[in-house]
Amino acid sequence: MSNYLRYYSGTMYFFTLVAFERRNIFCKPDFLSAFKTSIQEVRKQYPFKIIAWVQLPDHLHCILNFEQENHDFSKIWSIIKRKTTKLCPQYHLRDDDLSLSKVLRNEKGIFQRRFYEHLIRNEQDLYNHLNYMHFNPVKHNLVEKTKDWQYSTFHRYVKNGFYDENWGENMDLPHIEDWE
Repeated sequence: MSNYLRYYSGTMYFFTLVAFERRNIFCKPDFLSAFKTSIQEVRKQYPFKIIAWVQLPDHLHCILNFEQENHDFSKIWSIIKRKTTKLCPQYHLRDDDLSLSKVLRNEKGIFQRRFYEHLIRNEQDLYNHLNYMHFNPVKHNLVEKTKDWQYSTFHRYVKNGFYDENWGENMDLPHIEDWE
């Protein structure tokens, strides 16, 4: 069994969650509704702020700010994923389509088991991740312009004056690894 080390010190993190086998279900209206409901329920018990969010058909990126340093984001994501899975039986895969390990863990084939997290270290790190996230729909050829992707906090950032409405046009951003 893998032994993943998670860094739980700090309050602001960038996350990436991926659909099982990159299934294109994350932008379906019924999935989005269930996911939003699950997040709202969990936030009541484990408060956090959504700093930024980009939902793509097969994965999502977000930056969350937790109110306390002593939080367990692995537990929080586990609960969100479990609640969403329960609300979305229409996306469950048959046991025959899942590994024995997934069946024994009662996984239904909606989310990949693991997720990626990165502690936001400073203001520049935050800006880099915001840019990476908001440009992601263009990078994946889902839209030609950042402003055309509806499942993004980009529009909130434009409204608040952080981005110009045409930000990202004619831009070839480097991979996030190159920014650090």
